[in-house]
Amino acid sequence: MGNRVTDILWQLLICEKIMPTKVYQYGSPSNLIASGKAENQIRLQVRFWNQLVETDREFADRYREITNKADEKIASFNEQVQMKQQAIDALREEIKGSGDGQDRARSMSRRRERRSRRF
Repeated sequence: MGNRVTDILWQLLICEKIMPTKVYQYGSPSNLIASGKAENQIRLQVRFWNQLVETDREFADRYREITNKADEKIASFNEQVQMKQQAIDALREEIKGSGDGQDRARSMSRRRERRSRRF
């Protein structure tokens, strides 16, 4: 019995016969989507994430305020880092060229805003 199974497996390997495969389809029932339950959960998840981001930014801003007030060296260092980052951003803009200036300007201003919150 063991030899027969081994022979069959060996033939499958040698002959490179394709084994039948199963294709699974993932998703949710149409009535779930129609009722809006899935969209509601996604909306709640996004709202929760946005609140976490907002809380993190507030915490980081407050932390920077406290550390900058506590030590002038830290405040000076953070200011230097911010100036260097602005210089890097300006060089990146030069390298990228003109292209679609409005979109790039908006994205760069957002980056600068995020970076300024960090320091």
